[in-house]
Amino acid sequence: MAMSKKEGRLLIVLTVAGLLIVYYLANWIIAGLIHSRPEVIVPDLRGRSLPEALKVLSVLNLGLRQEATRYDKDLPSGMILSQLPAPGLSVRTGRIINVVVSQGGEKIIVPDLSGMAVRQAEIELRRAGLMLGEVAPVYSVKFSRDKIVRQEPAVGSFADKDSFVNVSVSQGPPPPGIVLMPDFVGQDIASAENWARANGFSVERRDEPNMTLRPGTIISQEPVADTELSRDSRLSFIVVAVPEVGQLNYNFYYEVPQGPGNRQIRLLLMDALGEREVYNQSVAAGSRIELALKWEGPAKVKIFVDGVLVDERQLK
Repeated sequence: MAMSKKEGRLLIVLTVAGLLIVYYLANWIIAGLIHSRPEVIVPDLRGRSLPEALKVLSVLNLGLRQEATRYDKDLPSGMILSQLPAPGLSVRTGRIINVVVSQGGEKIIVPDLSGMAVRQAEIELRRAGLMLGEVAPVYSVKFSRDKIVRQEPAVGSFADKDSFVNVSVSQGPPPPGIVLMPDFVGQDIASAENWARANGFSVERRDEPNMTLRPGTIISQEPVADTELSRDSRLSFIVVAVPEVGQLNYNFYYEVPQGPGNRQIRLLLMDALGEREVYNQSVAAGSRIELALKWEGPAKVKIFVDGVLVDERQLK
Protein backbone atom coordinates (compact mmCIF):
# COMPACT_ATOMS: atom_id res chain seq x y z
CA MET A 1 0.00 0.00 0.00
CA ALA A 2 1.46 3.37 -1.04
CA MET A 3 2.37 5.88 1.72
CA SER A 4 0.54 9.19 1.56
CA LYS A 5 2.43 12.50 1.46
CA LYS A 6 1.26 13.31 4.99
CA GLU A 7 2.59 10.04 6.31
CA GLY A 8 5.94 10.58 4.50
CA ARG A 9 6.42 13.98 6.08
CA LEU A 10 5.61 12.56 9.47
CA LEU A 11 8.20 9.81 8.99
CA ILE A 12 10.88 12.37 8.11
CA VAL A 13 10.04 14.50 11.17
CA LEU A 14 10.19 11.47 13.45
CA THR A 15 13.53 10.36 11.95
CA VAL A 16 15.10 13.79 12.45
CA ALA A 17 13.75 14.00 15.98
CA GLY A 18 15.18 10.58 16.74
CA LEU A 19 18.60 11.54 15.47
CA LEU A 20 18.58 14.75 17.54
CA ILE A 21 17.65 12.79 20.65
CA VAL A 22 20.52 10.35 20.04
CA TYR A 23 22.97 13.25 19.45
CA TYR A 24 22.08 15.13 22.60
CA LEU A 25 21.97 11.94 24.63
CA ALA A 26 25.50 10.99 23.44
CA ASN A 27 26.80 14.48 24.28
CA TRP A 28 25.20 14.30 27.70
CA ILE A 29 26.82 10.92 28.40
CA ILE A 30 30.27 12.06 27.14
CA ALA A 31 30.08 15.31 29.11
CA GLY A 32 29.12 13.34 32.17
CA LEU A 33 32.10 11.05 31.72
CA ILE A 34 34.47 13.99 31.21
CA HIS A 35 33.19 15.96 34.16
CA SER A 36 33.30 12.87 36.30
CA ARG A 37 37.11 12.79 35.95
CA PRO A 38 39.01 14.18 38.92
CA GLU A 39 40.83 17.49 38.64
CA VAL A 40 44.60 17.82 39.12
CA ILE A 41 47.02 20.75 39.27
CA VAL A 42 49.32 21.13 36.24
CA PRO A 43 52.94 20.69 37.43
CA ASP A 44 55.78 22.97 36.37
CA LEU A 45 57.69 21.11 33.62
CA ARG A 46 60.03 23.94 32.66
CA GLY A 47 63.70 23.01 32.90
CA ARG A 48 62.93 19.27 32.96
CA SER A 49 63.87 16.73 30.32
CA LEU A 50 61.11 15.01 28.30
CA PRO A 51 61.53 11.61 30.05
CA GLU A 52 61.43 13.32 33.45
CA ALA A 53 58.33 15.34 32.49
CA LEU A 54 56.59 12.24 31.14
CA LYS A 55 57.25 10.45 34.43
CA VAL A 56 55.75 13.33 36.44
CA LEU A 57 52.66 13.58 34.21
CA SER A 58 51.98 9.85 34.12
CA VAL A 59 51.49 9.85 37.91
CA LEU A 60 48.78 12.52 37.46
CA ASN A 61 47.23 10.71 34.46
CA LEU A 62 48.12 13.59 32.12
CA GLY A 63 49.55 13.35 28.59
CA LEU A 64 52.58 15.04 27.00
CA ARG A 65 53.12 16.34 23.46
CA GLN A 66 56.19 18.13 22.08
CA GLU A 67 54.71 20.99 20.10
CA ALA A 68 57.90 22.69 18.86
CA THR A 69 61.62 23.26 19.43
CA ARG A 70 63.49 26.54 19.79
CA TYR A 71 67.09 27.71 20.20
CA ASP A 72 67.89 28.93 23.70
CA LYS A 73 71.45 29.58 24.89
CA ASP A 74 70.43 29.52 28.57
CA LEU A 75 68.85 26.05 28.58
CA PRO A 76 70.58 22.84 27.46
CA SER A 77 69.25 20.90 24.49
CA GLY A 78 66.35 18.58 25.34
CA MET A 79 65.03 20.62 28.27
CA ILE A 80 61.48 22.04 28.30
CA LEU A 81 61.27 25.80 27.69
CA SER A 82 57.53 26.43 28.05
CA GLN A 83 54.23 24.59 28.43
CA LEU A 84 50.50 24.94 27.87
CA PRO A 85 48.39 24.78 30.05
CA ALA A 86 50.57 26.83 32.38
CA PRO A 87 51.82 25.49 35.73
CA GLY A 88 49.34 25.79 38.60
CA LEU A 89 46.16 25.57 36.53
CA SER A 90 43.51 23.00 37.42
CA VAL A 91 42.69 20.50 34.65
CA ARG A 92 40.94 17.16 34.47
CA THR A 93 42.89 13.93 34.13
CA GLY A 94 43.58 12.84 30.57
CA ARG A 95 44.47 16.39 29.48
CA ILE A 96 47.42 16.76 27.06
CA ILE A 97 50.18 19.17 28.12
CA ASN A 98 51.91 20.79 25.11
CA VAL A 99 55.57 21.74 25.54
CA VAL A 100 58.30 23.61 23.62
CA VAL A 101 61.76 22.02 23.93
CA SER A 102 65.13 23.78 23.87
CA GLN A 103 67.65 23.05 21.10
CA GLY A 104 70.39 24.70 23.13
CA GLY A 105 72.37 27.66 21.88
CA GLU A 106 72.44 28.12 18.11
CA LYS A 107 75.77 26.97 16.65
CA ILE A 108 77.64 29.01 14.04
CA ILE A 109 80.47 27.84 11.76
CA VAL A 110 83.40 30.18 12.39
CA PRO A 111 84.43 31.93 9.15
CA ASP A 112 88.03 32.29 7.92
CA LEU A 113 89.37 35.71 8.95
CA SER A 114 93.01 35.18 7.98
CA GLY A 115 94.45 38.00 5.91
CA MET A 116 91.57 40.38 6.68
CA ALA A 117 91.82 43.81 8.24
CA VAL A 118 90.22 44.04 11.69
CA ARG A 119 87.30 46.17 10.47
CA GLN A 120 86.58 43.75 7.63
CA ALA A 121 86.73 40.81 10.06
CA GLU A 122 84.32 42.53 12.45
CA ILE A 123 81.78 42.98 9.63
CA GLU A 124 82.20 39.35 8.54
CA LEU A 125 81.67 38.11 12.10
CA ARG A 126 78.54 40.20 12.60
CA ARG A 127 77.16 38.87 9.34
CA ALA A 128 77.77 35.32 10.61
CA GLY A 129 76.17 35.97 14.01
CA LEU A 130 79.42 36.27 15.99
CA MET A 131 81.35 39.12 17.63
CA LEU A 132 84.95 40.29 17.56
CA GLY A 133 86.76 39.59 20.83
CA GLU A 134 90.34 40.37 21.87
CA VAL A 135 92.77 41.77 19.30
CA ALA A 136 96.38 40.83 20.06
CA PRO A 137 99.49 42.10 18.19
CA VAL A 138 101.93 39.45 16.87
CA TYR A 139 104.86 39.36 14.47
CA SER A 140 104.34 37.68 11.11
CA VAL A 141 106.36 36.73 8.05
CA LYS A 142 103.25 35.48 6.23
CA PHE A 143 100.86 38.41 6.55
CA SER A 144 101.49 42.10 6.03
CA ARG A 145 101.04 44.61 8.81
CA ASP A 146 97.50 45.04 10.25
CA LYS A 147 96.25 41.78 8.72
CA ILE A 148 94.82 38.95 10.83
CA VAL A 149 97.29 36.11 11.39
CA ARG A 150 95.40 33.73 13.69
CA GLN A 151 91.97 33.34 15.26
CA GLU A 152 90.36 31.45 18.11
CA PRO A 153 88.06 29.50 17.69
CA ALA A 154 89.67 28.13 14.53
CA VAL A 155 88.13 28.44 11.08
CA GLY A 156 85.47 25.79 10.41
CA SER A 157 84.84 25.02 14.08
CA PHE A 158 81.48 25.58 15.80
CA ALA A 159 80.77 28.43 18.20
CA ASP A 160 77.67 29.60 20.04
CA LYS A 161 75.77 32.40 18.35
CA ASP A 162 76.82 35.86 19.61
CA SER A 163 80.02 34.45 21.12
CA PHE A 164 83.45 36.11 20.68
CA VAL A 165 86.22 35.29 18.22
CA ASN A 166 89.69 36.46 19.32
CA VAL A 167 92.25 37.41 16.67
CA SER A 168 95.98 38.07 16.40
CA VAL A 169 97.00 40.90 14.08
CA SER A 170 100.30 41.20 12.23
CA GLN A 171 102.82 43.82 13.32
CA GLY A 172 105.06 42.90 10.40
CA PRO A 173 108.33 40.88 10.49
CA PRO A 174 109.99 40.27 13.87
CA PRO A 175 113.11 42.10 15.10
CA PRO A 176 116.54 40.42 14.89
CA GLY A 177 116.88 37.41 17.17
CA ILE A 178 113.31 36.13 16.68
CA VAL A 179 112.79 33.41 14.05
CA LEU A 180 109.29 32.65 12.79
CA MET A 181 108.26 29.59 10.80
CA PRO A 182 107.58 30.52 7.15
CA ASP A 183 104.58 29.21 5.25
CA PHE A 184 105.91 26.40 3.03
CA VAL A 185 102.56 24.80 2.16
CA GLY A 186 102.28 24.52 -1.61
CA GLN A 187 106.03 24.95 -2.13
CA ASP A 188 108.60 22.32 -3.08
CA ILE A 189 110.19 20.45 -0.18
CA ALA A 190 113.62 21.56 -1.39
CA SER A 191 112.86 25.19 -0.48
CA ALA A 192 111.90 24.18 3.08
CA GLU A 193 114.98 21.96 3.47
CA ASN A 194 117.29 24.74 2.23
CA TRP A 195 115.76 27.27 4.63
CA ALA A 196 115.97 24.83 7.55
CA ARG A 197 119.61 24.02 6.79
CA ALA A 198 120.53 27.70 6.53
CA ASN A 199 118.89 28.42 9.92
CA GLY A 200 120.17 25.32 11.74
CA PHE A 201 116.92 23.32 12.02
CA SER A 202 116.41 19.59 11.42
CA VAL A 203 113.64 18.35 9.12
CA GLU A 204 111.33 15.33 9.31
CA ARG A 205 109.45 14.32 6.18
CA ARG A 206 106.58 11.92 5.39
CA ASP A 207 105.53 11.19 1.82
CA GLU A 208 101.90 10.57 0.88
CA PRO A 209 100.23 10.01 -2.52
CA ASN A 210 98.27 12.89 -4.01
CA MET A 211 97.15 13.18 -7.64
CA THR A 212 96.17 16.85 -7.48
CA LEU A 213 99.63 18.21 -6.65
CA ARG A 214 103.09 17.84 -8.15
CA PRO A 215 105.39 15.29 -6.44
CA GLY A 216 107.60 16.98 -3.84
CA THR A 217 104.96 19.61 -3.00
CA ILE A 218 104.40 20.27 0.71
CA ILE A 219 100.84 19.40 1.78
CA SER A 220 101.09 20.42 5.44
CA GLN A 221 103.71 21.53 7.95
CA GLU A 222 104.35 21.56 11.66
CA PRO A 223 104.81 24.05 13.27
CA VAL A 224 102.33 26.18 11.33
CA ALA A 225 103.37 29.44 9.73
CA ASP A 226 104.39 32.32 12.05
CA THR A 227 105.13 30.04 15.02
CA GLU A 228 108.16 31.32 16.93
CA LEU A 229 111.01 28.77 16.71
CA SER A 230 113.69 27.91 19.23
CA ARG A 231 117.08 26.31 18.64
CA ASP A 232 115.73 22.81 19.38
CA SER A 233 112.61 23.12 17.18
CA ARG A 234 112.06 20.26 14.72
CA LEU A 235 110.27 20.93 11.44
CA SER A 236 107.90 18.29 10.07
CA PHE A 237 106.42 18.17 6.56
CA ILE A 238 103.95 15.97 4.69
CA VAL A 239 105.02 15.86 1.06
CA VAL A 240 103.43 14.56 -2.15
CA ALA A 241 105.09 11.21 -2.89
CA VAL A 242 106.68 10.26 -6.19
CA PRO A 243 104.53 7.41 -7.61
CA GLU A 244 106.31 4.05 -7.58
CA VAL A 245 106.62 2.08 -10.80
CA GLY A 246 103.81 -0.47 -10.91
CA GLN A 247 102.17 0.88 -7.73
CA LEU A 248 98.43 0.21 -7.67
CA ASN A 249 96.37 3.22 -6.61
CA TYR A 250 92.68 3.82 -6.18
CA ASN A 251 91.54 7.01 -7.90
CA PHE A 252 89.26 8.76 -5.41
CA TYR A 253 87.05 11.55 -6.74
CA TYR A 254 85.01 14.17 -4.92
CA GLU A 255 82.92 17.02 -6.31
CA VAL A 256 83.13 20.03 -3.98
CA PRO A 257 79.61 21.39 -3.16
CA GLN A 258 78.52 24.59 -4.84
CA GLY A 259 78.40 27.80 -2.82
CA PRO A 260 80.00 31.21 -2.37
CA GLY A 261 83.78 31.41 -2.00
CA ASN A 262 86.09 28.53 -1.12
CA ARG A 263 85.27 25.41 0.89
CA GLN A 264 87.66 23.78 3.36
CA ILE A 265 87.88 20.10 2.37
CA ARG A 266 89.42 17.53 4.71
CA LEU A 267 89.66 13.82 3.88
CA LEU A 268 90.52 11.12 6.44
CA LEU A 269 91.48 7.62 5.31
CA MET A 270 90.65 4.81 7.78
CA ASP A 271 92.06 1.32 7.21
CA ALA A 272 93.89 -1.48 9.03
CA LEU A 273 96.80 0.90 9.66
CA GLY A 274 94.62 3.41 11.47
CA GLU A 275 93.27 6.85 10.63
CA ARG A 276 95.31 9.43 8.72
CA GLU A 277 94.69 12.68 6.91
CA VAL A 278 95.16 12.45 3.14
CA TYR A 279 93.84 15.87 2.13
CA ASN A 280 93.20 19.23 3.83
CA GLN A 281 92.93 22.28 1.61
CA SER A 282 90.72 25.24 0.85
CA VAL A 283 89.39 24.81 -2.69
CA ALA A 284 86.94 26.61 -4.95
CA ALA A 285 83.29 25.56 -4.66
CA GLY A 286 82.23 23.29 -7.52
CA SER A 287 85.76 22.05 -8.23
CA ARG A 288 86.79 18.38 -8.49
CA ILE A 289 89.27 16.65 -6.18
CA GLU A 290 91.12 13.56 -7.42
CA LEU A 291 93.42 11.52 -5.19
CA ALA A 292 95.46 8.36 -5.59
CA LEU A 293 94.99 6.32 -2.42
CA LYS A 294 96.60 3.12 -1.14
CA TRP A 295 95.34 1.24 1.91
CA GLU A 296 95.46 -1.99 3.87
CA GLY A 297 92.37 -4.15 4.57
CA PRO A 298 88.81 -2.71 4.82
CA ALA A 299 88.93 1.04 4.32
CA LYS A 300 86.77 4.11 4.06
CA VAL A 301 87.20 7.84 3.51
CA LYS A 302 85.55 10.42 5.78
CA ILE A 303 84.72 13.68 3.96
CA PHE A 304 84.57 16.95 5.92
CA VAL A 305 83.34 20.22 4.37
CA ASP A 306 84.04 23.36 6.42
CA GLY A 307 84.64 21.18 9.46
CA VAL A 308 81.38 19.19 9.11
CA LEU A 309 81.35 15.46 8.33
CA VAL A 310 79.16 15.18 5.21
CA ASP A 311 79.92 11.70 3.85
CA GLU A 312 81.72 8.40 4.41
CA ARG A 313 82.72 6.30 1.38
CA GLN A 314 83.74 2.66 1.51
CA LEU A 315 86.79 1.75 -0.58
CA LYS A 316 86.68 -1.51 -2.48
